[in-house]
Amino acid sequence: AMRWPAESCAVVSLVGRDVSLLRREFTPGRRVLALSSDEQTPGHIARLLVACGYGDSELTLLGDLGGPDQTSASFKASALADRKVDFPRLNIVALACTGPHLGGWVAGLPDDAFDVVLSQMSLQFMAEKVRALREMRRVLASDGRVLLNVPGPTPPLFAVFADALAEYISPDVAPFVHQVFALDDADELRALAEEAGFEQVEVTQKDKRLELPSAED
Repeated sequence: AMRWPAESCAVVSLVGRDVSLLRREFTPGRRVLALSSDEQTPGHIARLLVACGYGDSELTLLGDLGGPDQTSASFKASALADRKVDFPRLNIVALACTGPHLGGWVAGLPDDAFDVVLSQMSLQFMAEKVRALREMRRVLASDGRVLLNVPGPTPPLFAVFADALAEYISPDVAPFVHQVFALDDADELRALAEEAGFEQVEVTQKDKRLELPSAED
């Protein structure tokens, strides 16, 4: 047993879920109890920690708790990431975080809270698109769906508008127009969603006529 006071640690269930959910908990000195999905989970956690610069974090594996074959073993994340170790299928990972400030933990929406997430013309503006998609996936129920709507490619009219902004306002302003239409590649959008852990990804492209007032109006 770790003998950690309940108020001093976070509890995260990874049963049937992506270990990337742990990333928002990574901050120096934080303690986390991760409920593993299976015997592969500790290794996945260790590799995630190393990838995020938390290789010095200590993982204590508590196996078959409450049973006659209860076990306990401790590892540095960096050491465990490259090792093949036989863990009990039923296990909990106690994690003491050591690493840089990532700014990834926020008290946001609860897990599994929504049936549908709608992202309307916004993903193309997000610097960390995969991370944004993973957060959408986190708040979805297990059978939930995310609907993404992004426009593109840049219509000729808006290309002219961007050129006019660059010439008469500032060259620094024009890229915003192109950014609006920057995520129009179906393969790129599908790859982003799959990297974020979504399954059964469908991308549909449809032409939409945009009606604008005449120049006289």
